[in-house]
Amino acid sequence: MKRYTHDLETDLNDVDKTPSLIHKTLLTASTIYDLKYLAQVLNDENGSNWSRASLKRQVTCIPEHCDLSIADGRYLQTLIPSRPADYEDRHFSFIDLFAGIGGLRSGFDAIGGKCLFTSEWNTYSSRTYRANWYCDENEHRFNSDIRDITLSNRPEVTDDEAYKFIDASIPDHDVLLAGFPCQPFSIAGVSKKNSMGRKHGFECDTQGTLFFDVARIIRAK
Repeated sequence: MKRYTHDLETDLNDVDKTPSLIHKTLLTASTIYDLKYLAQVLNDENGSNWSRASLKRQVTCIPEHCDLSIADGRYLQTLIPSRPADYEDRHFSFIDLFAGIGGLRSGFDAIGGKCLFTSEWNTYSSRTYRANWYCDENEHRFNSDIRDITLSNRPEVTDDEAYKFIDASIPDHDVLLAGFPCQPFSIAGVSKKNSMGRKHGFECDTQGTLFFDVARIIRAK
């Protein structure tokens, strides 16, 4: 497990704001780790007495009523990627489609790119991605199914309506990263689908048409 050595970015000594800040940290941590795991590490680290059920109640409570201690909040923050020192100096922006755990992002992040939008449908990949990469809540957006953005799964939506929705949903950017699934087109993938009597290539409704979703986004932006 990766640990991050920084405290809450906002001052936890402000008694009036502390519960809300800790609640916010808990919400972020819960998008990365299972609540059962978080309860266990908080108990081990701070001698707390949390369970999955009791932490779930904290997640859904009114932020101002969050009962986690400052020590709990600070420990949770060590599990969340910290803001890079050069974040404000990044010199180009990009979006990350079919992101997986962020392998393609790694190179573009390393050369000074700032990610503004991520789309990944697999829950476990998304959790791992969030654990590996800092994502500014004010600038960055997570999305699951890319078709929720392109509206390609809604035949009643016109192209013009879809383009307007895409433009409003995805921030302007300099570079688009999109490692869309290759299984319907690869030799191994086609062979497997043939052996199972399934469609492949662009005829594969599940993965074969996702390239066109990327094309829709490019046209809209």
